[in-house]
Amino acid sequence: MKRQLLVAAVLVMAYSSAAAQAPQPLAGRWQYLQAPDNEGEVLDLSISSGHWRGIMNGLLRSGDHGVYYYVVEIENVRVDTNGTIRFEVRERQLASKRPPLSVLGGKTDAGVDRYRMQFTGRIEAGDLVLQCADPKGGSCPASSMRFKRMWHATNTRRR
Repeated sequence: MKRQLLVAAVLVMAYSSAAAQAPQPLAGRWQYLQAPDNEGEVLDLSISSGHWRGIMNGLLRSGDHGVYYYVVEIENVRVDTNGTIRFEVRERQLASKRPPLSVLGGKTDAGVDRYRMQFTGRIEAGDLVLQCADPKGGSCPASSMRFKRMWHATNTRRR
């Protein structure tokens, strides 16, 4: 029994260490553009004390009604040692004008999008390619999204 507990403790420590040392190229600012948008979705990813955090600056494209904006902290972020990232975007307050990037709690005046989106992906050829799933339908900008790097977290100069 003691041996099993020791093995379990070692595995937990190894997993925690591996998660903290998961591929760092994910950290930074990423942008997805969908024609005819010139602003697109912006995803900020960071890691602190071995924990991943992210903020999604998104668009809700509403046909003839135009575009609405949101800024929300992503939830349930997991980054595997192989570089796969998974996270969810929760219910979000909408604004009629783009709020400052990655500033939570800004002015909202255009309602709520209650549907959750689930993202899974990894870096491919220097881009962050994410698959988006929305069980209720309608909130994902696209089923596959190719985010281009705007800046890397280790950069001191942001583009």
